[in-house]
Amino acid sequence: MATLYCFKTIWSFVIFSGLWCLSSAQQPDVSSDRQALIDFMKFADPQNRILQWNVSSLNPCTDQNAWQGVSCKKPDIGRVTFLELENLDLPGTIAPNTLSRLDQLRVLRLINVSLSGPIPPDLSSCIHLKQLILLGNKLTGNIPASLGTLAILDRLSLRNNQLEGEIPRELSNLQELQTLGLDYNSLTGPIPDMFFPKMTDFGVSHNRLTGSIPKSLASTSPTSFAGNDLCGPPTNNTCPPLPSPSSPQNAHSEPRSSERDKLSSPSIVIIVVFSLAIVVFICLLLMFYFRSDVKNKPVTHKSKSPEKKDGGEVQSIDSASMQFPEQRGSVEGEAGRLIFAAEDNQHSFGLKELLRASAEMLVPKGTVGTTYKAVLGEGVVFAVKRLIDRNLTEKPEFEKQLAFVGRLKHPNLVPLVAYYYYAQEEKLLVYDYLPNKSLYTRLHANRGTNERELLAWPDRLQIAYGVAQGLAFLHRECPTMPHGNLKSTNVVFDGNGQACIADFGLLPFASVQNGPQASDGYRAPEMFVAKKVTHKADVYSFGVMLLELLTGRVAARQGSSVDLPRWVNSTVREEWTAEVFDYELVTYRRNSEEEMVYLLRIALDCVASNPEQRPKMAQVVKLIEDIKSPELSSSDMSFSIEHLPGSVEQ
Repeated sequence: MATLYCFKTIWSFVIFSGLWCLSSAQQPDVSSDRQALIDFMKFADPQNRILQWNVSSLNPCTDQNAWQGVSCKKPDIGRVTFLELENLDLPGTIAPNTLSRLDQLRVLRLINVSLSGPIPPDLSSCIHLKQLILLGNKLTGNIPASLGTLAILDRLSLRNNQLEGEIPRELSNLQELQTLGLDYNSLTGPIPDMFFPKMTDFGVSHNRLTGSIPKSLASTSPTSFAGNDLCGPPTNNTCPPLPSPSSPQNAHSEPRSSERDKLSSPSIVIIVVFSLAIVVFICLLLMFYFRSDVKNKPVTHKSKSPEKKDGGEVQSIDSASMQFPEQRGSVEGEAGRLIFAAEDNQHSFGLKELLRASAEMLVPKGTVGTTYKAVLGEGVVFAVKRLIDRNLTEKPEFEKQLAFVGRLKHPNLVPLVAYYYYAQEEKLLVYDYLPNKSLYTRLHANRGTNERELLAWPDRLQIAYGVAQGLAFLHRECPTMPHGNLKSTNVVFDGNGQACIADFGLLPFASVQNGPQASDGYRAPEMFVAKKVTHKADVYSFGVMLLELLTGRVAARQGSSVDLPRWVNSTVREEWTAEVFDYELVTYRRNSEEEMVYLLRIALDCVASNPEQRPKMAQVVKLIEDIKSPELSSSDMSFSIEHLPGSVEQ
């Protein structure tokens, strides 16, 4: 018995040991990750000419220099957790049963690497995946519905590929999503009803989507849906009414009932005549009302298309056959006179000609007034601003301030020509008329249409440099007076395409307490508390403008839950900068991405929440000059993507 018991014990131990060894052999480890990477390489880069992975290296975690883009940023796991490749020309595809075996993968970023073929549906087996970024490739086929099972995924970007088919409804299961980017593909069909409580970046623009936008996405920016055939909020396209449901049985029985209910011809005639009489009566009432209203108004104008105002949407120019209010006293009498800013004034017009000039509204009522294009009798054109003086400045202080502003001359400032004070509530400022569009219009107008005029990267960099120079000059010449209202609508372009800052020197006439609502997206955080504008607040506004140039996004308006600096910081913290830059800059990324990253770092320094951490504008000018310098090499740049604030957690 003892021998038998001993034999059974030994046999059980042998079986248990064998099973343990078998399970250990089947347990994935870093060597299985290595084999999965090699298999991925065989299809993505068969000759290993681009990746140049040293496959003889046995451990991708300890020999990361041999495995470009592969990292094991979770030491306690000891497995491959990040695969990040960017700006490569890989000739192949993402083969099934390769990357799906990296079962500890947290981040998969294959950005602008030219991969083609479909997205493998088995990527859903990477259950720890938090970021799946496959933008800027040549991927085809449908979006796998299986991606909807990646429960903790917070970034999904498939932008700028060749994907087709409908958007899978299963994506609505991804309740942790903060970014869903499907722009610039060939997706068709309607947008499924999706709600993402944590979403900060949603985009399906430039596809072939049709139908109405779900109510759950109605608060998203209209640019997120541009370039499709979609209707309903937030677009301006009205959806057609739904057809009334009718069953086949009703269709058969309809003719009889309709014949029975037909109106007689005399009845129809009476109804038509009565309706016409009502319409004519209403038209006469409206004509009488508007004629009496026009007589009582000193200024009238006819609007063109009702496009949206400053701060959020593309502005229009309202045509007006409008006269400035006639002088209530003598033209050059006791009420006031037109004062020219330049001592060597060569303009021959006077106040009478200015007040009688026909005008077109250029910018609707803004923070400090309404701007008009005024055409004098000789065909000379000026920009005239009706100044809203919230502080009711007296005449001596007004003329002293404007005389100072008139002496500020710089190539990147809109020059003041003349000014006129009639009363505390009646002030006019005359500027040189700059015929080209504002920066806001050039960045945001007509996106997703054939009328869109793209703003190239070299132009954007030059604009940033010009505005920085102009603002640095103002800070140097006006040590106690910030601009206070810097935004993309206040940057216009002269005949040579030079960026010029407008509305400088007008801060004494604006009420900081009330605050400029249209420019809330540019206001430094401390202004909401201290109600005081400083040079550091100007630097913050300039930083927001740089982010606008880099991202192509509109700065948030009052009431918006996500502002531009917050979104950029969040995106940079979680992923590479490819998700930040405007997709219209995609053709420049491979040659100029280091310049873009450099300017992005400058912008993030400018929008630092602590004012003391923001650079001075003179320093900003020097930093941008470094970008523009042809002698600057990549090794001269003191930081790279990995050095941006809040890089991905290691």
